[in-house]
Amino acid sequence: NLSRREIQRIAGLHISPINISVHATDPAVRARLLNHPRAGECLSIMERFAGAGITMNCQVVACPGINDGPALDRTLAELGELHPAVTSVAVVPVGVTKFRAGLTPIAPYTSEGAAAVLDQVEAFGQASLAERGTRLVWCSDEFYLLAGRELPGEDCFEEFTQLDNGVGMLRLLLRQAELAL
Repeated sequence: NLSRREIQRIAGLHISPINISVHATDPAVRARLLNHPRAGECLSIMERFAGAGITMNCQVVACPGINDGPALDRTLAELGELHPAVTSVAVVPVGVTKFRAGLTPIAPYTSEGAAAVLDQVEAFGQASLAERGTRLVWCSDEFYLLAGRELPGEDCFEEFTQLDNGVGMLRLLLRQAELAL
């Protein structure tokens, strides 16, 4: 939703790091998700920011059957290509409330769907760790709760870069509780 002038200003002033809600790098998928005429320009804008030396922390709000599966594979691959400018990616499940009248129907993640996203993201993270020295991408704690899986160990979250997106928040809370006890 940035104007071309704002994009130029951010690049010119080297405002960094910035947080970007990516959701999908496929222009058609992103346009469908955001219903915005310029939504498909996200990746080219990010490439411009990377060229200007700006670092980016990204978020993907995953919606079942829309931007997970192959669309998420593409998004993670394209964001991975922008590393080290892209320093981290959080994948969080869409929040579904009763206030969706007139909007595109979106179902919440089932435990099986959450497990599939976890498997997908963790596989990318392992490959990225071997290739780049960082997992680069993490699922929010909510995905682990939805899938009924144990939270990863503290070392998995590296520097807790995506704590604001609920990535590693419960692991950090458990550590702080242990220290307090």
